[in-house]
Amino acid sequence: MNYSENAVTAKVHALFAKRLTDEDYSNLLSFHSVEEIFGYLRSETYYSEYFGSLPSVTLSRSRIENALQKSLLDRKASLCRFQKLIGDETYRYFIKKDEIETILYCARHLDTEVITDLFERPAVYIQEQCISGNELQKATSFDEFAAMLSGTPYGRPTEALFSSGNSFKSLAALERMLFNGLYSDTENIICKKYKGKSRNEILDYIKFISDMSVMSTLYRIAENYPDDRSHKTNSFRPSVTAFTPKELYSLETALSPSDVLNTVRHSVYGKYFTENPENIDLFVRKLIIKKSIKNIRYSQNPVLSLFSYETVIKNEIKNIIHIVEGVNYGLTPEEISDIIVKGEC
Repeated sequence: MNYSENAVTAKVHALFAKRLTDEDYSNLLSFHSVEEIFGYLRSETYYSEYFGSLPSVTLSRSRIENALQKSLLDRKASLCRFQKLIGDETYRYFIKKDEIETILYCARHLDTEVITDLFERPAVYIQEQCISGNELQKATSFDEFAAMLSGTPYGRPTEALFSSGNSFKSLAALERMLFNGLYSDTENIICKKYKGKSRNEILDYIKFISDMSVMSTLYRIAENYPDDRSHKTNSFRPSVTAFTPKELYSLETALSPSDVLNTVRHSVYGKYFTENPENIDLFVRKLIIKKSIKNIRYSQNPVLSLFSYETVIKNEIKNIIHIVEGVNYGLTPEEISDIIVKGEC
């Protein structure tokens, strides 16, 4: 490992060490108001600099979420700038992923209030992204949304999806289409830059993330739309995958959640699915976080550490948002704890 790679790994480990501890989670779960959560994050955690300028009198879930997302973007931007400086193009994964998540967020929140500071981005993102979230969020229909994407790299591939008239299918298929492009592009970058074990470790992680997302989506489709054959198409087929073509076909045509699990149990992921999960999304999150934390702690592969860190910190932000929502809805600490995924702190 050369100096630059050592520096990347050291930077990831330093950031990883700042994450919330078991004590932090225990304290956050003990609070009874958003104001208490806000005060703790501002005074006792590394999120303090992002909450210092927020007036407590205007607190809301969206303002807290925006501050958390800004902290995530800034941390990823610092890593991207370093990767770009040393000539490693894997930083493009984070920038394009943010662009895709912006598209999906706007597609899911059509005709809602425009939030002016929601899509502020660090310079390293602005320099390479081809869409503006501030403009895209102004769309109030799928037709307007598709028109705004026209002329971008996302325009032509998404035309058919937005004309289907089925919002559930369109959005689920849109997510898969966009991430397929991301994973394919990233695979090409990885294969050019890395060889042997290093390349395989990174690709295996991407396949794992992608396959778990596809599997959980098809699980929910089989659970909620068992008789709707229109959903069972290769629109959800991943571009980078460890599933065999036969396994993918079985997943796509599954008639029940148990059919999905049966296919997965006979795949390379069988060891993870020895029991029936009560909540497929929560179960998959736990698998991914456990694997990501293990990668950061024990792998010497800098890119694998980078990708894994991004997954872990995004999960931490999701946990905080769940805690805020739980407090707002009057859930008990035990009930909130059941819907957050900490991994090993």
